[in-house]
Amino acid sequence: MITKHTLLIASILAVVLLAGCKPNSQNASSASSESSGTAAKQLDKAKAAGNDAADRMQDYTFDQKTRFVSDMKTELAALNENITEISAKIEKSSAAVQADAKPKLAALREQAAQLNQQLQAVVDSTPSTWSGIKADYEKAYASLKNGVNQSRQWVSDKIAP
Repeated sequence: MITKHTLLIASILAVVLLAGCKPNSQNASSASSESSGTAAKQLDKAKAAGNDAADRMQDYTFDQKTRFVSDMKTELAALNENITEISAKIEKSSAAVQADAKPKLAALREQAAQLNQQLQAVVDSTPSTWSGIKADYEKAYASLKNGVNQSRQWVSDKIAP
């Protein structure tokens, strides 16, 4: 079940990331415009993939629990890999970007750890608890996926390709 603490962290992360995505000036160079276009395309692709995963989650019944868990482990591993890639890009950036990104990355990693714990709750679910536990997992997954996408966008905006 998603706790208020998890939702608070996700909300704070979203606000911080959105605040960091505002342009500093109206006269952005064409290079940064092209970079933003590429980043926007990547973000759109990631969102589409996330929506596909969310749609697939809703189709699982309790009888398909083992398959659901297997698929979600794969999805979670992909999100963790994305977080690692974002972290690697940040490590190569300026000290200011690293300082800004450190709490955001920590929040993403905490969210991923909590999602992993929720996946264990899915494993332990019964037919009577399946729908609720799966719904909670889906919400937490969507929140983490959104946070990863926003972080990817933030990194693209902060770090020139």
